[in-house]
Amino acid sequence: MINKAKFDALSPQLQEALLSSAKEAGDYQRKLVAEDQQKIIDGMKEAGVEVLTDIDRKAFSDALGSQVRDMFLKDNPQGADLLKAVDEVQ
Repeated sequence: MINKAKFDALSPQLQEALLSSAKEAGDYQRKLVAEDQQKIIDGMKEAGVEVLTDIDRKAFSDALGSQVRDMFLKDNPQGADLLKAVDEVQ
């Protein structure tokens, strides 16, 4: 993490190195997460859990969406703006 003033004070070469390294680290982290998720799913299947991959997202959201949102807002009153942004993206 670096603030804008510190970043702007770096030479263009260092800025590029920092941005490039951050992208590389982010790509690597996403790869590790995907691998871990697959291991978890495989373990669940081996334990006899039925894993659904083709779901009707709208039906799922309609069934649970308001309950999850209410719980989220109860714990995070400032989260209304975040939920609004999510809705706008969908």
